[in-house]
Amino acid sequence: MANQPDPETVVVAAAERLYRSYENHCANRDEDVLFELLNAMHSLADKLNKLGRPNLNSSQNFLALRALRNLFHHEAELLHDTRSILALDVPQILTDLGLLCLVPKTSVDRALERVRDDVERTAIKAVLHWYGPAVNIEPAIFNAMVDVYELLRDKGVTPDGASFARFDSQYRFETAEGHDHRVTGALSARAGDIEALFRSLLASPTR
Repeated sequence: MANQPDPETVVVAAAERLYRSYENHCANRDEDVLFELLNAMHSLADKLNKLGRPNLNSSQNFLALRALRNLFHHEAELLHDTRSILALDVPQILTDLGLLCLVPKTSVDRALERVRDDVERTAIKAVLHWYGPAVNIEPAIFNAMVDVYELLRDKGVTPDGASFARFDSQYRFETAEGHDHRVTGALSARAGDIEALFRSLLASPTR
């Protein structure tokens, strides 16, 4: 029987795949790419468990996204109702992120019905941003990528891929400049009502 790769090698490969998927999500913004990202995060979390604690279960951002991934895994048709939108394309909104990823509240409510325990339920309510009929999950995605980065760093795991290298460079720049690594994801409206605007965006056809 061929030798199996050691757990750290497996984690490195999974981490490189995750950071490639994250860049793809930021650039292409469609539901299939979003699901690929959530799957890549889920896969990495499983592999990180083999390196012992701490693991990604300490990240509320990951727990909330895992619940959505599991929902979409079983009810894939709900993915078609998500909308990933450049913030610049919504000039009425001010935010500290360049991307919005909107999921209908009805889908998140279904994820809440499926959750394993109160820890996961609390995470969903805490880190996702709720606006009437829509829930913006992009802040949780961004902050989860930071959570992953810091966990890999603390475990002494450094992927070689270009996507990870770009994330690492940005993180180091923020550290040097004294910037926060995580975002609040808070939104404010220059005019009009955010809930009504998001209702319209969710109803619009995908590109």
